Amino acid sequence: MEKPKISCMDTAIKLLGRRDYAVKELMSKLREKSYGSASITDTIERLQNLNYLDDARYARGRVRYRFEVSRWGKTRILQELRQKGVDASLIEQALQDVETPFKDQACELLLRKYGPWPQQLDVDMEETDDFSEKQAVRKQIEKEKSKRLNFLIRKGYSMDEARNALKVSQKS
Repeated sequence: MEKPKISCMDTAIKLLGRRDYAVKELMSKLREKSYGSASITDTIERLQNLNYLDDARYARGRVRYRFEVSRWGKTRILQELRQKGVDASLIEQALQDVETPFKDQACELLLRKYGPWPQQLDVDMEETDDFSEKQAVRKQIEKEKSKRLNFLIRKGYSMDEARNALKVSQKS
């Protein structure tokens, strides 16, 4: 006995029941399930009219989740939403709705991941006359800075935000 095929609308509602989708992302999912273009377009329009599918709401929710839970920076969030097919103006609006500035979160993230700046790296270079000792300390400082900056950049923070967070962590 052959199993009856589920309608495009039922499949879309089932998918939206699990999580929110961007319009292009849902269209792609429905295409993967071999629904025709006409039924997909009709389904998308009906879902938007019923307010089940809304790119602005999706962008706000995704930005909030990635900012608060994943602790991603603006660049990485922007890149993810572009890949999902969300309009740039909706992404910008969602990013503006973030209450805590990204730079503050970068500082907090850096301190939580690595702790305060190591005190042994704050040695006064003028105290010693040994050139090789000075070089070793400089090398260690650069390595620590690089490690912290690269971590924040991988998380999607801009170079300016990462440098400012590094300055703040060195002072505290």
